[in-house]
Amino acid sequence: MYDLEQTRVYFVSAADQTTEYDCEIVYFGKGTGIESDPFKSAGLYFYIPTIMPVGKYDLRAKNGAYILNNSSVTYYFNFTITEPIKVALSQWNPSSYTVKGGDTFSVRGAKLDTGVKVSIAIGNNGEQMPLEIVSRTAYKATFKIPVGTPAGAYNRIFFIDENGVAVKVSKQIDVIE
Repeated sequence: MYDLEQTRVYFVSAADQTTEYDCEIVYFGKGTGIESDPFKSAGLYFYIPTIMPVGKYDLRAKNGAYILNNSSVTYYFNFTITEPIKVALSQWNPSSYTVKGGDTFSVRGAKLDTGVKVSIAIGNNGEQMPLEIVSRTAYKATFKIPVGTPAGAYNRIFFIDENGVAVKVSKQIDVIE
C-alpha cells in the first residue's frame, strides 16, 4: 500500500500544462502514532521543489499505474506557488539536534538566507551564541557550532539582519561537551 518506489508527487505548470516539477517525498506511510512526531498520522509528506517559478500549478501524485488529481477540470491548476514571506524551518527536520563544538548541522525551510548573522539562544532573552554559516540558500542552511560554545539546551535560532533586527525560529539544539 505505501510503496515509495512506485510513488511520484509532482506539479504541472499551468503556463504550458506540460512542464513538470518533481517533489522530494519525505515520508509516505501509515504514521507513527507518536504525538510529538510530525509523521504521527498517515500521509504523503513532500517538499515543493525550490526551482519552481511563482505561478499556478496542478498537483499530482502517481502510484504505480494510477495518477491521482482532482476529478473536476474546474479545479485543475488551482495551486498558486508564491515567494516565502518569512523565515521558517521545516517541521520534517529532526525535531532536535545533539551537537558539540566543531560539529555542523543542516536545516531546511524558507528564507534561510535572511540576515548577515545567525545565533542560537536558550529562550528569547538568553545570551545569543553565534553560529558559523557554512553554506546556505533560501531553502537549506548548514551551520557550525563554534568550539567553546557552552553546553546547553538551546531552543531558538536568530537570523539577524544588517540593522540588528532578528527573526527568531524555534528548534531544539542540544550542545554537549
